[in-house]
Amino acid sequence: LTLILKITRKILKSPAESKIRRIKLSNSRVQKLIVRPLGALVIMRCLGFQEREEGTVLVMEVVKSASIQDHLGKIEKFLNRGASEVPTLLQRAESKGVSKEKILYACIELHRVLSSIVELPGSVPLRSLQTGEGSVYSERFGFSPALVATLKYLGFSEQQAGRYVRINQPDVAFLRNAITDLKEQIAARKPKTQVAGTVKEMLAKTGKSNSIYVVEKAQVCLSRIQRYPQEERYWSIDLQRLFSGHQETLPYARKLFEALDFSISGKTAKWNGRDRGGLAYSLMHLKEMWKAALIMSVS
Repeated sequence: LTLILKITRKILKSPAESKIRRIKLSNSRVQKLIVRPLGALVIMRCLGFQEREEGTVLVMEVVKSASIQDHLGKIEKFLNRGASEVPTLLQRAESKGVSKEKILYACIELHRVLSSIVELPGSVPLRSLQTGEGSVYSERFGFSPALVATLKYLGFSEQQAGRYVRINQPDVAFLRNAITDLKEQIAARKPKTQVAGTVKEMLAKTGKSNSIYVVEKAQVCLSRIQRYPQEERYWSIDLQRLFSGHQETLPYARKLFEALDFSISGKTAKWNGRDRGGLAYSLMHLKEMWKAALIMSVS
């Protein structure tokens, strides 16, 4: 589409130039970007190009400026529509108090869901999210109107009296744009979370040995809950006792467990007992940010 826009704009700028209104289909770039992609030649015909010389060239014999401008506007709108709304909606969620971690995990989940839909757009199960308690929808999106608005923007709508949200007719090209947006958001948001900031600051202020102790204990706690989610005795963590030999790390431990979606009361951190998927994301993110902090500390 970008090449089509470039060609057409040149024609509008110099409509009397017959050379720029004649395109050789044997050109390797034209082959790659116009001849082979499904639908590209149809767009060229809509713009006014016709095949000539036994189908070897495209020629625009009459320049209909108004019609071309109309088509160009639609193409530009299509190209740009995935480039701003998703980041804007995510930023809105953050401004409403949703934590950076929760937005990051929503981005990762949504990237996974949309990638599956794009790969198999005809699969109804892949296009559907259950909305019940403990579901991916409720834990990742349902608690925030701004994140729900993001789903609606992407085409999800309520089905079966709200038991599901589903994309009924996926626009694959549009979803690909959204996937690109989400990939960029994930990369940009990872180093800005409270988890990332806490491990970096802790490493700088308390040293490598203390920081390793805190991070390893946090990983053990998360892994144990993930493995035995029904064992409520693992949900509560006595931070005072766990870090009794490393008192200088206690403020950072509190901040870290809070960022990992534990509620903090006094010296105790407690898991909510619901979001097992969130535990997996938290553990993965902690490992990744700890590794990044270590690399930065020696560079």
